[in-house]
Amino acid sequence: DMALAQLKGQIHLVKEDLPIKGKLSISLEFHHADNRRRDSDNGLSSILDLLQEAGLIKDDKWQIVRYLTVKNMADTESFCIIGIDNIN
Repeated sequence: DMALAQLKGQIHLVKEDLPIKGKLSISLEFHHADNRRRDSDNGLSSILDLLQEAGLIKDDKWQIVRYLTVKNMADTESFCIIGIDNIN
């Protein structure tokens, strides 16, 4: 719920009509503040569902989301940077 609220608070930064149309490339950069075990695929799935629920993307099916990039990095705090590019 908190992640959805934060994302909706930043939607005004998107310069396109929503949901973003066309074929997309989505990049996720996970920053981790500790060394706990995490599965990247669970984080990816959660973020894609969140993007859909927030109305940024219509669906996360492969016909729309053509490219996915996931990076994991150590940091002093935990957060995720999301990039969405239209590749039409």
